[in-house]
Amino acid sequence: MGGVGVSLALLVAVVLSAVAAAPQLAGTAKAEHSLGIIQKDIIQTVNKHPNAGWTAGHNPYFANYTIEQFKHILGVKPTPPGLLAGVPIKIHPEMDLPKEFDARTQWSSCSTIGNILGRVTVVPVGPLLPWKLSRIVSVFIST
Repeated sequence: MGGVGVSLALLVAVVLSAVAAAPQLAGTAKAEHSLGIIQKDIIQTVNKHPNAGWTAGHNPYFANYTIEQFKHILGVKPTPPGLLAGVPIKIHPEMDLPKEFDARTQWSSCSTIGNILGRVTVVPVGPLLPWKLSRIVSVFIST
């Protein structure tokens, strides 16, 4: 039960890492369109980490997806050119993070933070896959 959710969350984390790394790896926005989402260097980096708690691997279902295609099935809307031109970039100083963090106790006044809406199962069935993945990714992005 939890294995599917954890696997999906880890896949999303790897994909988001690939998406974040794409501009540095590709050099240009045009080259990003052809960059695959499953990159051996990301898998190796995760697997070298002694405290990762999981092992990254190659998923044949997503093997031929480019970053642009995967963004599309996740429902990512393209940012219009120049939209963020006037937005300042803020850089925050590094800080020590707590060893443990529980959002349920940190924000106990939030009535929905402990509610789990249901188990997410990824099945390659037409429009359901993008909908389920976009819900999960939106949770990661909005936090």
